[in-house]
Amino acid sequence: HTLTSAVISIEAGEKLLGQSSTEALEKFSLAKDQVKRGLDDIRSSIKAIQKGEEKAFTAALYELLDDIHQNTGLDISHIAELKSDLLPIQKHVLLVAVKECATNSLKHGKSTKADLLLQEYKGSIHMTFSDDGKGTDDLSFGFGLQNMAARIQSLGGTMTTQSTKGEGFTVSISMPTGTRAEGEPA
Repeated sequence: HTLTSAVISIEAGEKLLGQSSTEALEKFSLAKDQVKRGLDDIRSSIKAIQKGEEKAFTAALYELLDDIHQNTGLDISHIAELKSDLLPIQKHVLLVAVKECATNSLKHGKSTKADLLLQEYKGSIHMTFSDDGKGTDDLSFGFGLQNMAARIQSLGGTMTTQSTKGEGFTVSISMPTGTRAEGEPA
């Protein structure tokens, strides 16, 4: 998605080149940033698939939540009840989703608190991230939410959002638990 957006920005820049060089340069700069972001996403995904996450998922999650709190002040209460050993790509996608949810809570919702629930039920992993932010009645997905939804869908999952002005924002993710190929280390 990010790379497609970059192509659209480049095409818009090309059209503006003869009309307004300043606006064209802004479109090209935006496209450059989108390509960089897309490459970073691709590199991170490939690294997660090839190498796997070094730490156990819950340890990496708790470290991430602590980092978020230390760096931003966002207080995230959490419950993680997973029975299965997640695939490296699932670990990566879920950790990136938590980062994106926290970023959006702070940036758009001006949140101070959030709740994170991760559970496994009937062969599926369910994650819910809810914040106490300002919420909205007019939700439009930016690049972060679009990319998160695409990553979840690529793993056979779904992502939904819910928000009401003055009542915070909730992201719900569900994906099937994965299984490793025979002989792969857990």
